[in-house]
Amino acid sequence: MKKLNLLILIAFGIISCTNEQRNETKLTDTENSQNEFIDIVNKWNLANNEKDVAVFSELYSEKVDFYKTNLSKNECIEKKLSLFKKYPDYYQQIFGKIEISNSVELNTKLSFIKKVTINGKTTDYPSYLIVSKKQNELKIVAESDFITDKNLTKNENTEVDNNKQVKYSEPEEVLEAIFFAARTKDFSELKNLCDPQEKGDVESLCACRLSGNYNSEYANRQDCSNMTKEQFVLYFRNGKNPRVVKNDGIYATVEYDAGNVSPNMQLVKRGNRWYIFILSSNEPGDY
Repeated sequence: MKKLNLLILIAFGIISCTNEQRNETKLTDTENSQNEFIDIVNKWNLANNEKDVAVFSELYSEKVDFYKTNLSKNECIEKKLSLFKKYPDYYQQIFGKIEISNSVELNTKLSFIKKVTINGKTTDYPSYLIVSKKQNELKIVAESDFITDKNLTKNENTEVDNNKQVKYSEPEEVLEAIFFAARTKDFSELKNLCDPQEKGDVESLCACRLSGNYNSEYANRQDCSNMTKEQFVLYFRNGKNPRVVKNDGIYATVEYDAGNVSPNMQLVKRGNRWYIFILSSNEPGDY
């Protein structure tokens, strides 16, 4: 009986030791995994300070969500080099604890405070990297900071001029977009302002072509020599106070102030929004 009790005690001892060893192994694996995550943040931080292209190439995945823009590895590195060229004294450091959390698609998000010094001024950026295991190696698949993310979300579908959302559901909004393009010399939005049925005047089509990617065979056949970017800016940079003087639900005439004169523009409604129909008209309400 004593022998049996002794055997039972020995068996329990072996099981207990085995469980402790397993727990220690699990703990060691977790610590190693955490250290691996912390190491990649530190390598990335050092690469930024040493402007080390080779290390960036080693750390980045082939495709990266780089500050909310999908870029290739080489494009990310080019962005970094442009930043370093613009700010030769660029320096950053990781401040405080690196938070490790699971992200989407089994990736891991590493969050931290990044202190960035440029021109002698230091700014804190709550930042993050998202990493993924690829062929047994951790690769950075996303890089950004929460300030940039917040600003991009805020400006999505928002006019940069006065944070006013532009839907073109009102005729005046089309003119505001035109004035904004002239003031900022950002012509990209013009492509969205022309009558999709292309029944507007040639002058309006030529204005839309200034965006550089307005796809219209009809517009491309027109003589737009009298509507250059310089002329567009001259025409509309001082435009303000657009006001509807005539609107029958399909066509609208909008008068606006431009220096000492009050020219007007005619718009057409297609569906639920307005487009340019006649870029300029001598008589308000004449259509």
